[in-house]
Amino acid sequence: LFVTASRSNSVLTEWSINQVDPLEQVHIHHKTCGINAVKLCNDGENNKVIISFIDGDVGVFAVPQEQLCFKTEPGHSETVYSCKLRPCNQNHLATASHDGSVKLWDLSSKKCLMQLKTGEFVDGTGILYSLSWCPGNAEENRIVTGCSTGELKYWDVSTGQQTMKIRQHSKPIYCVAWNPENVDMIASASSDKTCILSAPDGRVIQKYLHPDAVYGCDWNPFNSNLLATGCHDGVVRLFNAGDTSVKPVAE
Repeated sequence: LFVTASRSNSVLTEWSINQVDPLEQVHIHHKTCGINAVKLCNDGENNKVIISFIDGDVGVFAVPQEQLCFKTEPGHSETVYSCKLRPCNQNHLATASHDGSVKLWDLSSKKCLMQLKTGEFVDGTGILYSLSWCPGNAEENRIVTGCSTGELKYWDVSTGQQTMKIRQHSKPIYCVAWNPENVDMIASASSDKTCILSAPDGRVIQKYLHPDAVYGCDWNPFNSNLLATGCHDGVVRLFNAGDTSVKPVAE
């Protein structure tokens, strides 16, 4: 089973890979705007999804009950492009937005704990398209974000400060993914037709060239050396980050 959504309405559509017709369409009550992104909530029950709406709100939706069990208080002023639960604390949710800020939310209290903002959002630049938590225990407080300027921006949520920014791409970064098993490896996908593996200090480990813009990247949860990328040409490619080759192992 999987779920899709649309920017034109507040409807979730449930599908099965075994048939071409949708199983069900679920209307999210009290929301009239479209949906920008949907992600499964890894709470062990696998029946809730995190939703970022194009008006800047973020909610947790219980699919069986067809109801919002959490919705943020007024937060981002623009579209939320990315939302991720903290690996070591599933009660903490981070969101990245078109308004150039990251917000940290507490799901139990439904309150915003912190806003991370650089003040660099000017004339549509500084948009944050993606974020990823550094894996690790409760002592690990880092977040990396992918920016429309082609920069990776690093944040410390214990202080609320941006600790570093590095321009890794010549065009916007649409997706960033911290390796869940290796804190020294971060993947970033860009419309400059590359997916780059880099270390947190900015050192480039590997650069994977693509025939067109790269909009997505993610690590295999069962093999941390395997990286998948999604390209504008409609092809998903798999790369072995443990190898020196820049050629995909499958596509």
